[in-house]
Order: sequence, then structure tokens, then C-alpha cells
Amino acid sequence: MKKIELLVLSLSFLFVFFACDNIENKNKKEESKTDQQQSKLEETELADETFLEFYEEFVADENFQLERVKFPVVGSKVLDYEEQEEWTSENWEMLLDVNEVDQNVFTVEIVEDENRIEHTIYIPNSGFGVYYAFELIGGKWYLTERTDTNL
Repeated sequence: MKKIELLVLSLSFLFVFFACDNIENKNKKEESKTDQQQSKLEETELADETFLEFYEEFVADENFQLERVKFPVVGSKVLDYEEQEEWTSENWEMLLDVNEVDQNVFTVEIVEDENRIEHTIYIPNSGFGVYYAFELIGGKWYLTERTDTNL
């Protein structure tokens, strides 16, 4: 009788041991799956926005534009040879789309790399020109430099 009790007890113990082990393995697999899903979500959230996505909203929405200007902006508004005004959120003038500039009148130069884009618009030999620089910071594009010259 003791052998049967010992056998039943041993089998019960093995059953409980394997059941717990299976539950633990299942939980680990679910945690791993959840971790992988969270990692993919974080990667998506951290993915760099494209400049085109940013720029279309930047030139269309004044509030968005102000949110995406890194004040203090490098550069200024050159009013004449002796007077300059630093850019602030209070005196900010909305930038227009460089793609809408009349290139029969203005020269447009665009310099791009993966983390910085520069726009220069000017009338040759006139004293008029604007320069903007955008930089990718923390996965988002910001305007970091602006100089407007009207001499």
C-alpha cells in the first residue's frame, strides 16, 4: 500500500512540476511576444519623420510652424546695413513654401543631407535674400536658422 501511495504522490508531484513549468514557459513566451510588440511600437514612434511630411505642415499651419522653430534662432532679420532684429516668437513672420517661389524672379538653392536641409532664396545683385536651415533633432524636423536680408 505504501508503494502505491508513494507512486501516486510521486506522479502528483511530477504532474504539478510539469504543469507549473509549462505555465512558466507560456508566460515567458507571452512576455517575450509583448516585449517584441512594445519594441516595434517604440521603433515606430522613434522613426524619423520625413522632411516632406514636416514641411507640408510647416508651411501650411502657423501654429505648427511656431512649435517647430528652435528659439533662439541663429540669424536675424537684417533691416539695413546698421540695423538687425533677432527672431522671436513675437516678431515671427510665417515662412512660405519654397516650391511656390517664382523662379523667373528669384534664385532658389536647396542643399540637403539626411539631417539638415538649407533653403536660400535671393535676387542676384539686389541685396535681397532669405536663408533657412532645418535640422532633424530627436526624430523631428525643426527650423534652427533664419536670416532675411532686405537692403
